[in-house]
Amino acid sequence: MLVPPANFGIAEEGIYRCSKIETLNLSFLETLNLRTVIFVGGQEPSKFFQEFFERCYVQWFVVRTANVSSNMAPVNASALKTSQDEKSIKTSNALVSDSYELSDNDDLMILKSYSLKRTFELLLNTSNHNTILVDKTSIVVGILRKLQKWNIVSIINEYRLFATKNANYFAETLLEMINVRIVQEEEEKLGLQHLEDLQIDETRQTGDLRGCSNWEVVHESDLNEPPRIPAHLLRILEAVRKDNKELDATIDLEVPLMAKSQSDLGIFGNRYRLAFNKKERADYDFYRGGKHNIITFHLPRDPLLPRWFIRQRDLWENENAKEHHNFYKESIFV
Repeated sequence: MLVPPANFGIAEEGIYRCSKIETLNLSFLETLNLRTVIFVGGQEPSKFFQEFFERCYVQWFVVRTANVSSNMAPVNASALKTSQDEKSIKTSNALVSDSYELSDNDDLMILKSYSLKRTFELLLNTSNHNTILVDKTSIVVGILRKLQKWNIVSIINEYRLFATKNANYFAETLLEMINVRIVQEEEEKLGLQHLEDLQIDETRQTGDLRGCSNWEVVHESDLNEPPRIPAHLLRILEAVRKDNKELDATIDLEVPLMAKSQSDLGIFGNRYRLAFNKKERADYDFYRGGKHNIITFHLPRDPLLPRWFIRQRDLWENENAKEHHNFYKESIFV
């Protein structure tokens, strides 16, 4: 007999939710093809459950809320910098407005900020899907709806539906006051860091510079010389210039002088031709939170994000955000 856990539901594709797991629910969990179980604010599962997870090749995480010095707290430089940025934002907002500001020491913070950050790092990474979220407070899914730009009335209604008699006034106030900001990893930075790690690992394994045989030694005197342009780029530039001269000659024969405009020269007549939009820089208005009570989540790059999240983000951007471009001056072909 298959018995689902208490308050079981499907939050999104690949993400299930419940308030607790008991032994009679294990047969039901086997049908979900789980890869990850996230316990929020609770104790570690018993040895019986741990053996079940190991037998089913399911990894499990416990996100604690009581101990700030636990392994869920941010320890790297980027996380510390983010916390400093959040403090500076809160300080500046406090100077502008007298509105109430949340902190981890506040009674309203049923789940602390570091616990929420760790939870969403696991929850919105497709390498962990299918995953089930075991959360007695039902706050995590409520903040997920906040991230998805749901109306606060819909968020509270869903919270009350799953919290039932355990609905908490502090939790509803937290869902109304908190704002979410997202910082997404960039492809280029990850790629460069990955290459550097590979080079360092290879050098350490060999014990010498044989892994760096393709490196070029640069002397101090070489830095005073002008940069060298590769020969194949020079050939491409020369071919483009030749084509432009032929195009100009053709236009002079066919079009009167007063009728010729800069657009007739194609992209090479545009002085500002290189443009990068916000999507290429992972800079979305969807990722920006409000002005007060901001908590920052770090999410992986697009290939690791759920498809439903990317679809909702792009749809919201198309309907609500204005497209801006950063133009860089390009005068080579002018």
